[in-house]
Amino acid sequence: MITEITTTAADALTLADGTTSGQVKIINMIVDGGGTATVTPVTFANGTTIAFDAVAESVTLVWNSTIGWVATSVQGATIA
Repeated sequence: MITEITTTAADALTLADGTTSGQVKIINMIVDGGGTATVTPVTFANGTTIAFDAVAESVTLVWNSTIGWVATSVQGATIA
């Protein structure tokens, strides 16, 4: 349910589709080793990517089997 991100440089990450509607996924950046962590969900209702570039940035996502991951809370991360 919770994924903690630690960067060492610019990191490219993917997020698979959920398994059941209502599934919650929280992603937090806990260590910024220099660079942006870019998460690309396979199916994302709000855009294409989520970028984290500072400690304590986070996003809460809920899986909807019709439209994909839906961002319900964003703290500092950038959705594009």
